[in-house]
Amino acid sequence: MTLAKDIGIRIRKLRLLKGLKQREFAELIGRTEDAVSQMERGVNVPTLETLVAICQALTLRLDELVMPIGNLGDGGQRGSRLAEAHASLIRMNDTQLDLASKMLEVIVQHPRV
Repeated sequence: MTLAKDIGIRIRKLRLLKGLKQREFAELIGRTEDAVSQMERGVNVPTLETLVAICQALTLRLDELVMPIGNLGDGGQRGSRLAEAHASLIRMNDTQLDLASKMLEVIVQHPRV
């Protein structure tokens, strides 16, 4: 999976977590709805200025948005799931993150079905 696709998945997931429609999000970041759609699908890579606007709108740091995820594992669907999980984890408060971490430890230690 490409970095553009990883970033697009995160943008979409975080936008939805904020309860924003593409049109509303586009207005917040000064882009068109079509541009947001293309970014979320990984068709176009946002400029640095757009990435900064996205981070401000979603209240996250730039590194949280652009850190590569897809190269962890075999890419493809696994990369997409990792990118989505990352988007959810970075939005959690400390208590939620602690609980999620403990839950993941249990899942990893549990024998595979």
